[in-house]
Amino acid sequence: MSQEKNLFRLEKEAIKAALGENWQQAIEINQKILTITHKPAPVLNRLGLAFFRQGKSALARQHFNQVLKIDPSNTIAQKNLERLKTVKASQVKAQVSLKSTPLSRFIEEPGKTKLVKLVRLGSSENLVQLVSGQEVFLVPKKRMISILDHQNVYLGSIPEDLSQRLLFLIKEGNKYQAFIKAVNNQTVQLFIKETERSQRLHNQPSFTNNSSAPIVFLPLEKAT
Repeated sequence: MSQEKNLFRLEKEAIKAALGENWQQAIEINQKILTITHKPAPVLNRLGLAFFRQGKSALARQHFNQVLKIDPSNTIAQKNLERLKTVKASQVKAQVSLKSTPLSRFIEEPGKTKLVKLVRLGSSENLVQLVSGQEVFLVPKKRMISILDHQNVYLGSIPEDLSQRLLFLIKEGNKYQAFIKAVNNQTVQLFIKETERSQRLHNQPSFTNNSSAPIVFLPLEKAT
């Protein structure tokens, strides 16, 4: 196998490990990549994130700073260094546990909530940053609703049929929150919740649900 093909294979394995939250495996693969790549910045970013998720904030900071020495304008490294200033790595590590994510975020209410698979996904480098239970934001466009994180990084879009419905409802005054339920290398699942209904739409549900009783969607379940 040529070095180029081997590098491509390792890159895919590293991203897959991160999306599966196999952080130790992700570290080992990315360390192998560092020995053969001519573009170390993305690899160092992935290593920084993996150490961050393991609760090793000093190692995470070291790798993100290495990225900025190579590429001072690298937004991924900048964003993660900002996170290190405000969030303890141990807290980030705990975010993947059920106890750290309020179950109230994932309780289905007929007509008011919807579990959605995003389309037109953003880059894998951005998707691996996501954590179950993380709040994300609906941004209406002309025909679709884009999903962005708190740094306005694009993550994906809501399917067009549901986007069209939500565009109408938001225009009429409804408000919504959205949270990441699960993510892997092919799928991002989003939990959307109506938080305020316009008086004009007081008898009109936001979504059609098959169930009639509340259901808890556990955030640790992986997308399939």
